[in-house]
Amino acid sequence: MSTKDNLLQAHKAMIAVLDHKFQNAPEWKAFRAIDKALMDLIAEPSTAASNGSGAKRSPRVSSKSSYLQLGIEALNAAGEPLTTVKMIEFISARREIPGDLNHAKRNIVSTFSKSDGLKSVPWRGGRAWWHVTRPVPKESAGTSANS
Repeated sequence: MSTKDNLLQAHKAMIAVLDHKFQNAPEWKAFRAIDKALMDLIAEPSTAASNGSGAKRSPRVSSKSSYLQLGIEALNAAGEPLTTVKMIEFISARREIPGDLNHAKRNIVSTFSKSDGLKSVPWRGGRAWWHVTRPVPKESAGTSANS
């Protein structure tokens, strides 16, 4: 095994231990999103190099962030709860949503619902997604339901 392979194997083992220990910590979730992006960057050059001529390059975004990772990024960027529609707008701007939009919406809602990190909360006369570990901002008493 090469040094790189040994390092990647040790990294994978350590991540598994820490995932179990800190799975609900928002800081760990943020770190994991950064770590995933770095690991994707590490893997990217070898993929391009093994391609030879480079004729078959990946699409604009070479790696897909998960719906959950992108949902958390959306909430962090907005600083307030977001409706499913707003979450889908954010996600679709950052990765291709394959196939039927209604099917993708069901997958996204299912992913968020099963997550330990997000919850559905009352927001401006409707429902929106927010972090489980953070209090809902006081603006939730607003009345705009069109978002």
